[in-house]
Amino acid sequence: MPVAYPFNAHAYFDAANVNYTSQRELRDGLKHIRLYVRVRINPTRMTRENDGSAAGDAASGDAVEGATPLARSLVEAIPAPALACDPQSLAIRAANDPAVALFGRDRSALTLMGITDLCESSVTVEGDPVDETLREAADADTAVTAEWTVAVDGDRRRLAVRAHETTLAGHDWLVAALTDVTARVRAEQSARLRSQTL
Repeated sequence: MPVAYPFNAHAYFDAANVNYTSQRELRDGLKHIRLYVRVRINPTRMTRENDGSAAGDAASGDAVEGATPLARSLVEAIPAPALACDPQSLAIRAANDPAVALFGRDRSALTLMGITDLCESSVTVEGDPVDETLREAADADTAVTAEWTVAVDGDRRRLAVRAHETTLAGHDWLVAALTDVTARVRAEQSARLRSQTL
């Protein structure tokens, strides 16, 4: 079952799926997100915050720090767990409340990590390197999808990740929407076990 994003965010992440959303809906969705960011955040009043932006991409430190509130505003508009990362270093710059709840870590802890630090191993379920899979989003016109396993409070969870690069305030961001598909995976495993015993 797909994540129930609000209309604008869902259109944004499913831009390449022409059977799911029209190009007109995509344009409208992007317009709504940009408007939300402009209205909610006034760049001239941004303050320097300890949000983890000093970690990772030191070369663009001030630019990253100034753009981070915009990225935070974007991920907070998504009701599903979502992270905004630097597309090169994959350092997490912003996380929304559902992501905080999913990983059981506070926002400041998440923004001191890289997104690959959240993975149980360095490869996806398909066996591809997680970092290379995510960086493909920087070179692709469509969203990149993958699944990997994370450990949360001693429990192994399977996450489906949909990542896409976007530009805010002249800075590129890798925005990753996360879905916990553990229940689906366990149901599939149980079904296979039952079929083997018949």
